Formats: sequence, structure tokens, C-alpha cells
Amino acid sequence: MSQTETVFIVGAGASFDFGFPVGKKLQIEIGDLIRPSRSHTDGLHPLIMFNLEGLRSRGIQYGDPLFRHCEWMAETIPLSPSIDTFLDRNSEHGDATSFLGKLAISHIIASREATSSLSQNAKKTVDWKSLSDTWIGRIWALGNVGGATKKVDNPLPKTSFVTFNYDRCIEQFLTLAISQSYRINYRDAALIASNVPCEHVYGSIGSLTSADAFCGYGSAPFPASAGVLADRIKTFTEQVDSATSHRIYSLLQAATRIVFVGFSFGAINLRFLEQAQEPEGAIKQIFGTSYQMSREDSGRAENWADYTFRRGHSGSVFQDLKAAEFFDRNYMIFQ
Repeated sequence: MSQTETVFIVGAGASFDFGFPVGKKLQIEIGDLIRPSRSHTDGLHPLIMFNLEGLRSRGIQYGDPLFRHCEWMAETIPLSPSIDTFLDRNSEHGDATSFLGKLAISHIIASREATSSLSQNAKKTVDWKSLSDTWIGRIWALGNVGGATKKVDNPLPKTSFVTFNYDRCIEQFLTLAISQSYRINYRDAALIASNVPCEHVYGSIGSLTSADAFCGYGSAPFPASAGVLADRIKTFTEQVDSATSHRIYSLLQAATRIVFVGFSFGAINLRFLEQAQEPEGAIKQIFGTSYQMSREDSGRAENWADYTFRRGHSGSVFQDLKAAEFFDRNYMIFQ
């Protein structure tokens, strides 16, 4: 990859490559998890039963009040564009609705990590042919400067990621790729991968370098620890902490190129990114995917990017392509 300071802004669509539910599918899974059911011994998913104390402290007791609340959430979530929008409209910081939503989100993310293409099997192997065909596999192929005979501290120089996702796909891919390329163990590779800036706007379910036993990528989700994982993520309703915001805005302001990958251009996320505007800043190169967006919406996204990062000058380019195909079709930009 060229020595241009590049920030990849990553949305939910980018996690689809690795087997994560997005959009309506995620909403349906969350609703099914929360909805009361006779298939559960106590009428509710074990995830909820293990966290009754957290719900009591938020004003909902086990019994009819909780059953009615869960049923209402499960039936109402599909009426919103996304689970994040539902929580933004229907919850306050730290209330029972927010807590239930975050419990479900963190449980589903942890479950999908365990079955994703980035999870090592019992023999500690991964399918590198498949992973090389993903969008981040393309970035690695274009930008990696390290290897078994050249072990560098940062294998993707002048590259950083800002992700709106709770999963750790980026960190896990980099860790596995470094471990494979450098021929070193996973933990040492994870420490090197942490040198590639990767900021989670709304938090994640844990750091790959954490000592927490239930934080390893692909660890089976334990209902008893779900409350801890849920506390690590934020919803639209909750303010992004100032330290994270500062790091993200610093990366965006230092960038000469910004690339949107699998990003949905939701209004709340756009408002967050607009805070990185520099009235006197340099005009940046802006590229990205607009997969299955209408030509009109893609044009609106380009206009927004021009206004936010190019001081109103036209030139942002979004293409109706999946993320991996975008890098295949725009190879010369990144070589």
C-alpha cells in the first residue's frame, strides 16, 4: 500500500464476510433471544436469567413485568431501521431496555466469533485461502511489510481503522496474519497487532490482549459473564468517551485518505464523524463502498463526504461494490 496516511472507516457490512449477522437479520436474532418462550425452562433465555439482578437494579422484576417488557422489545425492534436506532429511540443510558439490548448484542457477537471464519478450529488452523478473499485480506496483501525474516513492529504502516462494530474481526485477522507470517505464537502476534491503530467508536466486547478468560476470540459465550461484556459496549444513547473521540478525530484529521468499508451512513454516525471537520484542513481523498445503495443515496453520501472532509470540494467516490471487490477494482489506489 502506498505511504499515504489512510484511515479505514468500517461499518457493519464489513463483518458480513466473517459470518456475522447484520441489519434485519441481527434484529431478528435479538428479538428471538429476548422473546419469552416455553422452550426455556424459566420462560426466558438463560442469558436473561443469569442477569436478573442487573434488571432488578434497573427497575424490572422477574415475572409478568419482565415478560411483558421482553415481549414488547422483541415485537417492536423490527419496526426500527436497526437495533441501534431502536435503543436510541426507546431507552435511556443504563436503563433496562438498554441493558437487555446490550446483553443480546454482546451474546450474539461472542457466539458468532466462536463460529466465524476467523475462529481457529481444534487443530489451531484457519482457512487462509478464504480469508485472503475478504476485504481485510486484500488490505493485508497490499500493505503488509513484515514477514518471517522481517519482523516489524507495525506490519501496516500509515494504516489505521475506525470501526463502528463491536466485534474484533480486524484485530483477530491481524493477529492471525502476523502469527502466520512471522511464525510466532498467538499472544505475541496480538501484541504486535495492537500497534495498528484500531478504534471502536462504541466499544467492543474486550481486548484480545486482555487476561480475562472469557474475552478470547472464539470463546464460548457464558451467560454468567454477559453483563461484563455488555458493559463494555455503548449504544447510540450513550456518549462516546472523550478519550476515544479524541483519538478517532486525531486519526481522521491526520489522514490524507479516508476509505469507507461496509458503512451504512446512518445519521447518528455521520454526526459523530462530522466532529472531525477542519475548516482550514487539507482536502482529503475519499473513497468507499455503497453496496446496494441507490444512485441517489450514493450521491448524497458523496456530497456529505465532500462537505465533511473536502471543505465542500467535489471528488469523493463511492462505488456499488462489496468490500473485497472494491479493493480488487481499485488496486492502483492502494498499491
